[in-house]
Amino acid sequence: MNGQPARRSRSALVRALPTWGTSLVAAVVVLGPALLPGFVLVGDMVFVPKLPLNASLLGIGAAAPRAVPSDLVVALAGSVLPGQLVQKLVLLALLVAAGAGAARVVPLRPLAAAAVALAYVWNPFVAERLAIGQWAVLAGYAALPWVVRGCWRLGLQPTSSGRAASAAIVLGSLGGAPAWLLVVLGAVPAYVTGAVSRTGAAEEAGSGGRARALGRRAVLLALLLVATALPWAVPAVARPGGTVGDPLGATVFTPHADTAFGVLFSLLTGGGVWNGQVVPPGRLTVVGSLMAAALLLISLAGLVLGLRRRTPGAAAVTVVGGLGLLVATATAVPLVADAMAGLPGGGLLRDGSRQVAPWVLATSVGLGLAIEALASTVARPGRVLVVLVGLLPVAALPAAGWGVSGRLVPTQYPADYAAVARMVDAADGAVAVLPFEAYRRFPWNGHRSSLQPLPRFLSAVTVSSSDLVVRQPSGAVVRVPGEDRLATEVAAALRSGSPTSRLGQLGVRWVVVDVDGAAPPAGTVERYAGSRLRLYEVPVVDPVAAADPARRWQPPWLVVLWGDLLAVVVVVVLVAGDWGRATGGAPKRPDSRCNADTVQ
Repeated sequence: MNGQPARRSRSALVRALPTWGTSLVAAVVVLGPALLPGFVLVGDMVFVPKLPLNASLLGIGAAAPRAVPSDLVVALAGSVLPGQLVQKLVLLALLVAAGAGAARVVPLRPLAAAAVALAYVWNPFVAERLAIGQWAVLAGYAALPWVVRGCWRLGLQPTSSGRAASAAIVLGSLGGAPAWLLVVLGAVPAYVTGAVSRTGAAEEAGSGGRARALGRRAVLLALLLVATALPWAVPAVARPGGTVGDPLGATVFTPHADTAFGVLFSLLTGGGVWNGQVVPPGRLTVVGSLMAAALLLISLAGLVLGLRRRTPGAAAVTVVGGLGLLVATATAVPLVADAMAGLPGGGLLRDGSRQVAPWVLATSVGLGLAIEALASTVARPGRVLVVLVGLLPVAALPAAGWGVSGRLVPTQYPADYAAVARMVDAADGAVAVLPFEAYRRFPWNGHRSSLQPLPRFLSAVTVSSSDLVVRQPSGAVVRVPGEDRLATEVAAALRSGSPTSRLGQLGVRWVVVDVDGAAPPAGTVERYAGSRLRLYEVPVVDPVAAADPARRWQPPWLVVLWGDLLAVVVVVVLVAGDWGRATGGAPKRPDSRCNADTVQ
């Protein structure tokens, strides 16, 4: 008897090895050169040697809290590890956790589970999010299967402690608002599906008590979801004037066709990104689209089989996937997109193709269910066909490999960045970065588009444009106005006839100019001349404004800190607590029709 737990642990480890191994191999191949020495700078993904710990990491600043709390997590990790190692560990951990989690959503044999892991790591969604630099979105994506499984069990099993579900929700929400939304799209329908399944199966006495327990658990789940949103929601709402995105963004960032068969088909196959420049090579071709169609049909057939056979978890992942697809498709309708743009929090749904992530999970699980059914019907010599079907995600999108066909190539920062940081951080005042654009194509980064990295090097308030310049498929260039009002004031000062005077009034002491970009404002004094960067000082600066340049546009400190404290308290209590005992859901005897062997 004493050896049974050990044998079970060894057996569980053996069963898990294929899925974890497949996830690791797939993640390494997808990331490819990104795991080599150096920093990968692409799109929104900008890691630096050491991200300074300052108030902006809590959303206390003039800029919208888009990187809250993800940048805080990176800064804390970077305080003990080199920045480039943090980047590589984060990317690798997210993809491995994503694949391993997806393989556990429904009970499958090792081969089918490995196919699920591969499909969830190797697909257009992951490739396009990596190519556009949205690594924080992948935090929600990686947590999604764990959230779905945990919340489904939370609704289904009265003895479940809720710790697995709550931990997955918290970890996924660390990616910020877009990742949090993916967590919500997984948690709520999964819990409801589990609760409905439990209620429908329960006919014996005591069903009223279970209903009350389910209701109390729903309240705890809602509290946890609200608490995990507070770190970014409070500063967004408490900013003077709030955080309201420009309606133009709702049009520019709607899903676009990245296949030969239109927008809806692109979303159905896990794509639809608005930025055509990050679409993996071959996906837009007819051959690539036909391969994606074959993979989709097999996955749908697997989901149908799972539903008909009542495979545990199949209904939950189907409902979750369907909801995500519905939301993503709705954002592609101009009338719906325009309506959402005017609603509070409507900016969460901007870039609607992100919400297709739950559908990617559903189709990945569907592929595993199809392979499970196929493996049980073919003779041993036919197992080669089963393996080939499992490799279909790679055949449908080979360009996702090796850093999305070489897009994720690491580089090294010029020494000027560290030199400028040392000089600037020694005095107060804000820093303006020229050219005054949010994204740049640096020659030392292979001319790949990325966010300005300098603001992440500096402890001082650093101002660059928050406007987004987007080149549409038609070739037209559209500028979507940003929400950073300090950046708007600095941009106006730079365009004025007396830029130095206006900058000084705003508390801007320094101007950093890239040698390949713009000229310095007239009247500034050069303090540093490097091969890539020049540093100029504004002669006369308002000392009050320099002490806190963002004071007029940032949310109140106390409001933000109280929101963070409340979030921490609620999260600690709910993650550490036992939801089964707290809601009175733990029966004296386990229900033989819904035991741990059935719900895997």
